[in-house]
Amino acid sequence: MTYTRDTTLRRFYATPGVARSFCGECGGMLSWRRESSGTVSVAVGTIDRDDLKACRGGLSLAVASTHIWCAEEIPGVTDNTRGQKWKYGDGGERM
Repeated sequence: MTYTRDTTLRRFYATPGVARSFCGECGGMLSWRRESSGTVSVAVGTIDRDDLKACRGGLSLAVASTHIWCAEEIPGVTDNTRGQKWKYGDGGERM
């Protein structure tokens, strides 16, 4: 992940070892990172459409292989999504 400008990038640690990155100007959530695993979850709405089209396999950046926090999902909305579903965080109870 490369930030083009880090003057507004902020991190917040509500949980030890878990960094949440957000824009310091608008408050928009950008990513979530568990530091022990190196896994980064990116809010797909923060990636420019042209970048999704241009990079190798770019569309795969917008297609999730894992869905977390599905305990309160709305029936009929996410029924046909692909990938693993976890009731809460990844590594917890699967749905």
